[in-house]
Formats: sequence, C-alpha cells, structure tokens
Amino acid sequence: MELRSLLVATDRSPDGRHAVSIACQLSTRARACLTLLEVTGVRPNDPLPNGRFLGGKRNPTAPEVVDLARWLGASIDGCPAETTELAVAFGIPGIEIGRIAEDRRVDLIVLGRRPRSADRPLLLGEIADAVVRRSPRPTLLVPPAVTQLRRVLVAFDGTERTFVVIKPALVLACALGAEVSLVTVTNGEVGEASRYTEALRRMSEPRPPPQTRFRSGNPITEVLAEVDEVGADVLVIGYRRGGPPKVFGPADIARTLLYSAPSAVMTVPI
Repeated sequence: MELRSLLVATDRSPDGRHAVSIACQLSTRARACLTLLEVTGVRPNDPLPNGRFLGGKRNPTAPEVVDLARWLGASIDGCPAETTELAVAFGIPGIEIGRIAEDRRVDLIVLGRRPRSADRPLLLGEIADAVVRRSPRPTLLVPPAVTQLRRVLVAFDGTERTFVVIKPALVLACALGAEVSLVTVTNGEVGEASRYTEALRRMSEPRPPPQTRFRSGNPITEVLAEVDEVGADVLVIGYRRGGPPKVFGPADIARTLLYSAPSAVMTVPI
C-alpha cells in the first residue's frame, strides 16, 4: 500500500466536513491526489450522466460540482489545487463510494464518523458501515473529536491473516510523521510473545520493529484500554468484508472495536 490517491466522501454534515479537513491534511503530507466526493440520490426517471459521475477534469463546472464547492468553502483551502478534484456521483452512497474508489484505484477512503454519546455508545452511520463491509480498500473513519493524527496503534491477533494490517499502518504513520505502536492480546501460552516479536522483526527489517505491547484478557476491553493508555489518534484493525448491516455479537471483535473506539479507526480488509 502507498498513499498516492485518496478519496473522501462527504454528506454535507459537520462530520462530513471534518472528514474533508482531515483528508486535506493527509493528502498534503503524503503529496497524494485527492478526490472530494458527494453522492446524491436520484429519482426513478431522472437522467444520469455517463458513469453516474460529474467532476474531475471532464466537467468541473457542472452545477452540482459548483454547488459542492460553494458548500465546502474554506474547508478545502489547504488542499493543493493541482492534485485535488471535486466530484458528484449519483446513486446509493454506500455502493457508489466503493465503486468509485475501485474505478479510480484509490489507496485510502476517508469518511466521517459520528460522535458517540451516552445513549448511543455504539454508533456508526449506515453509509460508513456499508462502505467498510463492501469495499476492498482500507477505510479511515474520523470522529469530530480527532483533529490531528499523531499516534497510530495497530491491533492484531498474531495470525498471518492479521499481520497484513501492519504494513498499511506503517505507510499511514510514515505519511503523517506519526508514532506507531502495536498491541496484541495473547492467551498466555509460553513462547507466544517471543514468536510474535520474531515475526515482527522480520517484517520490519532493516528498521527495528515498532514497540509492541502484549496484553491478556478480553480482546475488546484490552485493545480499548491500550487506545486510552497510549493516547492513540488512530486504531488500525483488520476487518472481514461482508455480513449484514450494523449487526454484530460478542464474538465480532473487529466490528465492536470499529463501533466503540473513541479514536479514528482505519479498517484494512483481510
């Protein structure tokens, strides 16, 4: 994974505007191309443009795109004009965001993430949930409380499947100039920690491996405790695609972390 192309989708909410601000920061630091996207619904008999898409270099003066630019206003002042495009797509947002990300081969999707509250502690918008379940691209979900991405924490379970989350996390941290650390929750087997440490050393060569904390207990509780203890701005987790919308149980560790972590969360498809 390299951060050469990013896509941020906004729904004209405060959370969507905040996601645009974070994406502008990230694209500037990584010197990556950035697509600012809005997806709007259509009535059954409305005509659609070719590809259900307006914007970019083909039609930047389309009324829908001009209106999006007007709404964004100063939010995009920090985005490099030469590598930033505005676009409007038509259809179901949870489907179109992933489709356009695939068509444009973006390396990372950025979305807003609703703030948690006492009465709704496990809240993720329907669009964000759909994108994470459908898209094969890593997705960064940013809540309003996170304004800077300075500390990245990677949670993995030690299996080969979840080791794949480490490289994208290192790429993100490098682009941000952020600190990165790892956490895994072990079952206490003798030699388990040393086995993980050796695997991380081989993956990180020639650089030293990131600092890794080994915790024991309930994986969800322990990972969230680590987020709090290290002050992580971003939690990176492996995430299985598919499944029903917004349905999870006590065994769905990744989905529970995605819904409940106070930090931004980057999901890496595994």
